[in-house]
Amino acid sequence: MTAQRCWCHGIAMALMDETRKQLPAHEPWPFDAVAALATRYDEQALVLFERFFETGAGMLRDAHVRLDAILCCKLANRYRALDPLDARIPVLHEKGLAAIPFGEQHEGLLQYHLDAADSAGIVGAARRLWDFAGSHPSFDHGPAGCIGRVADALRALLE
Repeated sequence: MTAQRCWCHGIAMALMDETRKQLPAHEPWPFDAVAALATRYDEQALVLFERFFETGAGMLRDAHVRLDAILCCKLANRYRALDPLDARIPVLHEKGLAAIPFGEQHEGLLQYHLDAADSAGIVGAARRLWDFAGSHPSFDHGPAGCIGRVADALRALLE
């Protein structure tokens, strides 16, 4: 029997959300070790999703597209916490945006380009976030907080 993607993701969530509650209050919580293990489970969940669509093998629940988009965002955010310039970050955000676009994916992609000081990437990602925010209004996700840095990127491209 193979692991099911929803189980892998569920284990990862339980590790991050429930493990701390299991430890005595005086024990330090090994966040890095728990996050690393949860990341491995989420990576496996993503592998199972991709395998399902490539081969048709697996369980139907492995094909949950919304969960795929969420996994891409979660993994990109975990990789960013370890290394803000990790090349997997934009790949995962783009993959998530292709599945189901949502604001946090756009913001994550913009943040990657801001961290990389990639002027063309900043302008492109900011434009995509601006367009998304215009058609999906939300107080949580919008380009207003980065306008100054986007203007700097535009200026750098014009010089």
